[in-house]
Amino acid sequence: MPFPFRRRRGDGRAPPVPRSPFSPDVTPDKKAELLLWSKLTDAQRRTYWSGYFDVTGSLGGQYRIHLSSTVQNITVRREAEYCVTVLDVPRHDVWLFQKVLIESDEDRFLRAAVRYPRCASVYDEAFRYM
Repeated sequence: MPFPFRRRRGDGRAPPVPRSPFSPDVTPDKKAELLLWSKLTDAQRRTYWSGYFDVTGSLGGQYRIHLSSTVQNITVRREAEYCVTVLDVPRHDVWLFQKVLIESDEDRFLRAAVRYPRCASVYDEAFRYM
């Protein structure tokens, strides 16, 4: 499984990969990112660096988790935006929590999440290509 990294601007080489996620020099946020990356499917990994990944719920619903925020970041095509979050944890852990909850118990996700009415936004254009 490839390591999630961003390329440096200058020489185009990737930053060094830590020997272990348990190394003392690896930050909690980087550990959370490694865990999230290990749980994403190939299709989700392809869109990860574009700032989102799509999740299919246990009841068949299609959701898009936007990586720009952990609040009001889950959208359903032209229907609503949802927010279900956990405080004081790395943001990658929040996105993993959202993904696992939607995939394993979509009904519970819908009961727990705060629903916002869907209004026109920049995401509408992106959803056209889903």
